[in-house]
Amino acid sequence: MGGAMGAREMRYSLPGLSLERRAVLSDVEYACVAYLAGRAGVSGLRADDSDRARIDAALMRLAAGLRLSEIDADNS
Repeated sequence: MGGAMGAREMRYSLPGLSLERRAVLSDVEYACVAYLAGRAGVSGLRADDSDRARIDAALMRLAAGLRLSEIDADNS
């Protein structure tokens, strides 16, 4: 399910609640959903290596400039 770049549409339903939804996700958002769904045992939705790479790259961008060692030292 990974691979192509760009927005992806995800549709899901909760029949017990008579609920159907559609969401347009970025590649990183989709990768996160696929990763978490796979961890939760949802069939048919698993993150692949390219999804994992997108998640890792997004986390690196988010962490850029953070002084995590200072935060860790304050919590010791």
